[in-house]
Amino acid sequence: MKSSGKPIVNVFNGEPFHIALARPSGSFEFTYAEIGLGTTSVTGDIEMAFEDSWAHYCVHHFNPDGLIRERSKLTAWLDT
Repeated sequence: MKSSGKPIVNVFNGEPFHIALARPSGSFEFTYAEIGLGTTSVTGDIEMAFEDSWAHYCVHHFNPDGLIRERSKLTAWLDT
């Protein structure tokens, strides 16, 4: 598997365009993720290729009981 990711670029000014998902109480996987462009290819018994599809980038914070929902410093601004 080979993957790469990059920010979505605003076509009007060429600057990165930040889009985020905030799910403080409704997800088993993450509480905050940024959305970007992703490209992935897989070789082997089952070959796949996904070019310029979407990807989400998040910090996973788990313990043996699952997702830890306390707010990290990275996403503390969501509490305001």
